[in-house]
Formats: sequence, structure tokens, C-alpha cells
Amino acid sequence: MLEQTNEDLSQLGMDSITFIHIVVALEEAFNIEMPDELLLVTEMNTVEKITNIISSAIINAELIDVQE
Repeated sequence: MLEQTNEDLSQLGMDSITFIHIVVALEEAFNIEMPDELLLVTEMNTVEKITNIISSAIINAELIDVQE
């Protein structure tokens, strides 16, 4: 199961339109904003990469809330 999180999603059929839909859905679901520099299919082409980016975005959002 763990090795499946590293499979390239573009090799499994994720195109750029699907990628944008996924990003928007994740941003809305987790109330986060993905960093612009990571909004590339190559930066978010595996479940593991997406999970790491979401985790970081949530932590950063919480840190910003605490500082305000």
C-alpha cells in the first residue's frame, strides 16, 4: 500500500485539468492555499507529495492564525 502513494498520478491518467480540480477541491476541503511555486503537476504528482504539501499548508495556516 505504501508504494502506491509514490505512483506518478500523471501516469495513471491525471491531466492538467484534473490536477486543477484536485487542487481546488483540496484547498476548499482543508481551508488552505497551496503555495504558488508548488502548483505544478511535477511538484504534486504523487499522493505522498500532495499529503506533504497539505500538511505543511495546514501547519503554516495555524502558525499565521496564532501570530495574529
